[in-house]
Amino acid sequence: MPTMSTRGTMTSRTTVSPSEKTPCSLVVKKTETYASYKAEISSVANATPRRQAELRVTEVKYTGKKGASPASLDGKITNASAFRAHGVLAICSFYGADGKIVASAVAVVPEKTLDAGAAGLFSARVLDFAAPAETYRVKAVGYDRD
Repeated sequence: MPTMSTRGTMTSRTTVSPSEKTPCSLVVKKTETYASYKAEISSVANATPRRQAELRVTEVKYTGKKGASPASLDGKITNASAFRAHGVLAICSFYGADGKIVASAVAVVPEKTLDAGAAGLFSARVLDFAAPAETYRVKAVGYDRD
């Protein structure tokens, strides 16, 4: 069976803790030579480990998709760390009735950097769902550069 390697796998996380899950995407182009495919994810140790910021997500509001209008997920992220958090964003996962991910989105906090104790707003929009979303989860991430 031929194998295919891709460096185009996309995830918005720099660091994922053991047993932690995060949405990612992988583009596989349809070809007549493959009857099926299987994605195997491997990781490497981060060459420059960074501390993850302690970020709190509050004031979340979800509005479902209506016709051609996308669903929206808006909220606030507060940096509860003692250091400045860089690259702050919200990873939004939407789950169907069976508990499987039906959509995901990444929303960047416009400030991108939050000082200790500071807060920023995020806004995610999703138009395409694999199935109706029953629940959602927001994971805020940010890192120390020092």
